[in-house]
Amino acid sequence: MNLNEKEVEHIVWNYEQLRNIVRLDSMVGMNWKQKLGYVENIIKRELPTLLKEVAPPNVYELTADFNAEYEKFKDFILYESLIGKNVVGLGGGFSSGKSSFLNTLMGGGEILPENINPSTSVPAYLVHGSQNVVKAINIFDACIQLDLYAINEIAHGFGAVEEEGTQITDAVQLGHVLKNLFLETGLQPYENLVFLDTPGYSKPDSEHYSAKTDEDIARQQLNTVDLILWFLPVNESGSFTDSDINFIRSLDQEIPITVICSKANRRTGQQRKEIKAKIREQILMEHLNVNEVFFFDTETPDGLDSQKIRDLFQEWNQMRYQEEVFARHFKRLFWECREYYRKKKEEASAEIRNLNNALMLKENEEVAVYIERVRANSEKERKLMEKAEAEMVRLQTAFFKEIKVVADEVGIYMPEPKDIDVLEDRITDSLAVLQDYNKAHQNVVLPDMKERILDAFRGIQPVFECEPGGSQYKNVLLDMMAEMQFPTGEDIQFGNDINYHELMQEVLGGTQNQNDKLM
Repeated sequence: MNLNEKEVEHIVWNYEQLRNIVRLDSMVGMNWKQKLGYVENIIKRELPTLLKEVAPPNVYELTADFNAEYEKFKDFILYESLIGKNVVGLGGGFSSGKSSFLNTLMGGGEILPENINPSTSVPAYLVHGSQNVVKAINIFDACIQLDLYAINEIAHGFGAVEEEGTQITDAVQLGHVLKNLFLETGLQPYENLVFLDTPGYSKPDSEHYSAKTDEDIARQQLNTVDLILWFLPVNESGSFTDSDINFIRSLDQEIPITVICSKANRRTGQQRKEIKAKIREQILMEHLNVNEVFFFDTETPDGLDSQKIRDLFQEWNQMRYQEEVFARHFKRLFWECREYYRKKKEEASAEIRNLNNALMLKENEEVAVYIERVRANSEKERKLMEKAEAEMVRLQTAFFKEIKVVADEVGIYMPEPKDIDVLEDRITDSLAVLQDYNKAHQNVVLPDMKERILDAFRGIQPVFECEPGGSQYKNVLLDMMAEMQFPTGEDIQFGNDINYHELMQEVLGGTQNQNDKLM
């Protein structure tokens, strides 16, 4: 093998990058791994032990989402530039245009690899920064720094050696060794936003299926973000597929979704209009939490709805960060398990009371023996649930106590353990908020009332996300009115027996239930 100096340098570079990527530890990783030791003991040992004994039916979903949130928490402490920023997750099928979109956002370069094998894809965070910095977290939780060029090498393979134009060694795929990539660059212009490019989801029978594109993994990643961009290539179906709809409906319904119809230059203006109408119809029929539908194509980066998309990003960039998001997501597992134990305990107690009454009305000893046996089982069930509930309370307190120590050190907001139970997931009753404030202050309006009310409504999506008078506002009203059951002209003309007061109450009540259908 006769290699020139440049080829030897390339081999040495590959070797150094390989050694770096498979590193077992880093100073940053080792430091936080020790500090998170108590937390991980709860997550990996104590919680599974309790849930193995008694668990709610949806325990798999609860634990999967909890673990995904914890992995995100570790990403934030290992890469502190994420802290205080809203994460925009890019979701969709494999090769739906997510990476191409982000490359276009950064000026049309090829920083993120495109058209790669699904098994080599790695979730990538794209962060605003003053200089180009590439870091990664490997499967050993080591935080490593990489060369910018290494991103493409990871995607397409390390170690390929050529001699006189002929490849003499195969490339080594390393996507499975890395959990996440972090790219900090000034080309990403939004200081308060982080874009998370997730591997496309696919079903086991899909030609693109791999462990990295499993639906469950994609769902867990997207359930940890604050906002979702869903990519829908319109050169294919031109609308949501059944798989898209089922996947979107399985996501956390509080995370707002914006649809990006990618590769849209291949359709005419009339076709795009029809596609949008069909997608809007699907959104209404399937009750999808989709706010807007835009068209985009990398071939015309400044055309179609590109400016509207940039305006939306500017709006998101100014949006207040929901600092309690980690606590809310972590709380869900503990809270739903406790609610399940409480409900089962109450059911068992009610059954015991009924059996006690039945014993008083017994007619023979055989019936009494049977009732006693059933009552004993119910009492056993009640004690089991009571014990499980108490243990879950203890684990919740211990978990939030330990994780708050780490969160406080890096600047991630985490409430005191005693405040977790009163942490509201979402305030929906505006009248109740005003009444509570009024009662607490004896009808005295304080100077900081506006700030208090704004804080109470932090993160709530308005019913109308558009200004009155525009075409979008008109479409919202038309969609609402289309579902109202007004009397026909014939009913009015011939004086049919209609209670118009009740009718209008029903119509108005119907409009109040349309929030989940508004765009």
